[in-house]
Amino acid sequence: MIELLSIDLSNYCSKQCSFCYNHSTREGNTMWKPSEVINFASDCIKHGVKAVSLGGGEPFEYEGIFEVIEALYPLCYLSVTSNGLPLEEPEVWQNLERCKPDKIHITIHHPDNEKEVERVEALLPRMEAIGIKPGLNLLVGADKIEAATFIFQRMMKILGSDQIILVPQ
Repeated sequence: MIELLSIDLSNYCSKQCSFCYNHSTREGNTMWKPSEVINFASDCIKHGVKAVSLGGGEPFEYEGIFEVIEALYPLCYLSVTSNGLPLEEPEVWQNLERCKPDKIHITIHHPDNEKEVERVEALLPRMEAIGIKPGLNLLVGADKIEAATFIFQRMMKILGSDQIILVPQ
C-alpha cells in the first residue's frame, strides 16, 4: 500500500539552479491544473495515502498552490518543499497564514553562502510561529562537505534531526 505521495506541480522556478533534479527553469511549464492535483490526490487519499508532499519547480510560484493546500490540508498530512524565496513576498506570506500546510521544507542549495543560510534560518521560526512545522533540506555537494557539516550542526540547534534532510548533489 502506498502511504506517501509526492507531486511535482511544475518545472517552473525563477531561481533556475543548474543542478535542479527536474530541470526547472524560468521558462518551465505547469504540469497540473489545481483541480487535477486536488482530484488525483483526493482519490489517492481515499485509497490509503496518508501524506502528500508538493514540490516542483517552486511550489509557491505555482498559481494554484493555495487552492491545493486549502483542499488537501484537511484530508492528509501535507508538506511543501520550497527554496523559500517566495515566502518573503508579503502576499504569499498572508496566504500562507490563511492556508497552512502541516510542514514546509526550505532548501539550502549553497551551504557556503552565508546570506542564503541566514535567509532560510530566519524563515524557520516565522513558520513555526504561525503553526507550520519547519523543515530543512540541506544540499551537500562533494566540494561543500565542510560547509554543509557546519550548517548541519548550526541548524541542529534550531531543528530536530527529524526535520533535516541531507540531499546529495
